Amino acid sequence: MSKTESQKPNFQIVGMYLKDTSFESAQPPSAYRNTQWQPSADVDLKTEHKKLEDNLYEVQLLCKLQVSLEKKQVFIVEMQQAGTFIIEGIDQEKLDHVLRAYCPSIIFPYLRHNVSEQVSKAGFPALYLSPVDFEAQYMASKQQEATADQKD
Repeated sequence: MSKTESQKPNFQIVGMYLKDTSFESAQPPSAYRNTQWQPSADVDLKTEHKKLEDNLYEVQLLCKLQVSLEKKQVFIVEMQQAGTFIIEGIDQEKLDHVLRAYCPSIIFPYLRHNVSEQVSKAGFPALYLSPVDFEAQYMASKQQEATADQKD
């Protein structure tokens, strides 16, 4: 029996933290006071993970939010929200699933809160990122990988 098979699964959240953030505004919020506030938002959200130690992993959500009003850029928020996790006693496939779907789902509410808070502190109306189904994204990526493998 391998070490992984003999261990009971263990998952612990070690910490959540804001790793990096920036806010850039083209004009002050007062420039939009005579305009109906119905902005469009373009969100680019990516996940990354890396092994820090034996069973310690860091998972990051990288978010770039570009908000426009009447086709003019209003502001850009870039943020990296991260978490560290102890994960042990599971096989490689399940580990991949945990790192690419489960952990991002835990981190996302922190990112969502911090983005909204940063936008509000900059003087703009609160903006909340829509929920993300990381599980569905993970399953879609696994399906794409399987399709690509069949073509090879």
